[in-house]
Amino acid sequence: FLMNSASDTLAGYDETSAEANAGKFYCTNWLADSTKKSLLADIGIGTIDQLLLSILPVRYQDLRLYGMKIMVLVVDEVHAYDPYMNKLLCAVLKAHIAAGGSAVLLSATIPQVLKRKLVDSYYEGLGEDYWYDQKVDNFPLLTKADKDNGLQEIPVKSFQKKRHVTIEFLYEEERIYKKITNSIKENICISWIRNTVYDVLEAYEKLTCEYGVSEENIIVFHSRFAYADRSRIEEKVIRLFGKNSKQNERAGKVVIATQVIEQSLDLDFDVMVSDLAPVELIIQRAGRLQRHDHGDRCKPVMYIYSPPETDNPEAEWYQNVFPKASGVYRNTAILWRTKEILKKEEAIVLPQKARLLIESVYGDDPIQSPECFSENEIDALGETMAKEDTADFSKLSLENGYCRESAINEWDEEEKITTRLSDEQCTVYICFFDAERIKPLYVGEFPWEMSSLKIRKGKIKKMNYQGEINKAIEQKKAERNFRQDDIFLIADRNSNSNEIVKMEFENLYISYSNIKGLQVEKK
Repeated sequence: FLMNSASDTLAGYDETSAEANAGKFYCTNWLADSTKKSLLADIGIGTIDQLLLSILPVRYQDLRLYGMKIMVLVVDEVHAYDPYMNKLLCAVLKAHIAAGGSAVLLSATIPQVLKRKLVDSYYEGLGEDYWYDQKVDNFPLLTKADKDNGLQEIPVKSFQKKRHVTIEFLYEEERIYKKITNSIKENICISWIRNTVYDVLEAYEKLTCEYGVSEENIIVFHSRFAYADRSRIEEKVIRLFGKNSKQNERAGKVVIATQVIEQSLDLDFDVMVSDLAPVELIIQRAGRLQRHDHGDRCKPVMYIYSPPETDNPEAEWYQNVFPKASGVYRNTAILWRTKEILKKEEAIVLPQKARLLIESVYGDDPIQSPECFSENEIDALGETMAKEDTADFSKLSLENGYCRESAINEWDEEEKITTRLSDEQCTVYICFFDAERIKPLYVGEFPWEMSSLKIRKGKIKKMNYQGEINKAIEQKKAERNFRQDDIFLIADRNSNSNEIVKMEFENLYISYSNIKGLQVEKK
């Protein structure tokens, strides 16, 4: 979407002298923080969270909004956000357009209903009404909105050759493990995209312990690695399975990964298995299957591990097979519709059938799902509406003017205002205890950041060590801007294995290795 708008202004706010003096110190720290500079640069690259903070009542929100004013915002993968984040993104667009900005929003799998909401935000920013009546159903498609010419939908010629990925469903886990072991024997590279970290690690353990697959042939990739390890694994995956990868290096390799490889990374696998997930994610994952020319290969087939085929499913149809993933993808009706349209089409044909696949699941007239999923779908709809209401409650209402009354909530510190409504997270630091001090696992630029990862808050409670270690942790927190709920895991510097953290705490077994990442299991 290309958005060009007229200008508007926001009312100012005068701070007291005391507030202004206090602000000098905090502003210096804010500008010195490497994560907060991008929106003030001539060209900035940041996360969606940095963008969304510009519409939330946090310190220096105005600087973020000001930094964006003269920029063209480019937001990729706009389909990938939950209802709360989408609502905030719409509010950001409205404010940005009202201030005279423009934006380019990109997605290969956006439903029409979300596109309408984003276009609505543009015209709300202009303060004008418009009529949206989709007449063009091409894919790819450019939707352009501007003040002078209104809304235009322009077919775009695709330079990508037609891609035909055959879909085959697998209903027994045993068949997947045989598919993987056979691929190794045939020197074929294969990936299995799982929906949770738990499922990734379970598959790794079965392959190595029950099926005798060498650890050297398996790459585990998920979000629970320290940033340095995650970067190293990402570089390795791109080298082995990227556009310029060598056949002799990729042959017989297996990648077991979560959603971290389904977007943004230019990867190419000979064979792919995916757990059943919403249709837009399946399409994204299929984009990593035989993406480039690597010589003669078998026809591209995507195997989908799914709950059993049945005409009379139970309400727990998905949960019975994917107990962990059912907490990630909670609307079973969407998963059922995804399965049904892929079973009917028997293939993902891009770009010709992309619109059909998406709208069959999310459109105004989607595939009908069994009655047993109705309660689940109603709950999911209620959760969506609750998230949108929460976003309305959290965001600034700049139409009230730039003042304290524009925020329903009190203006607060950044860490107390969330840009995501997923489970609240805390930071885990992998470190050593050395000579009465704690030091990060990795050295170099930003060593603490490179030694950190995120987990769901509460998964590990505050760690209690012996007196000297606790004292060193408190001293480090006093020296640096750590949060009170940060977790410090003390590694064994003398460990002879890849498992450098190995401890028991209360009812938990906690370990960290640079092969499997962080594992937290109940005893």
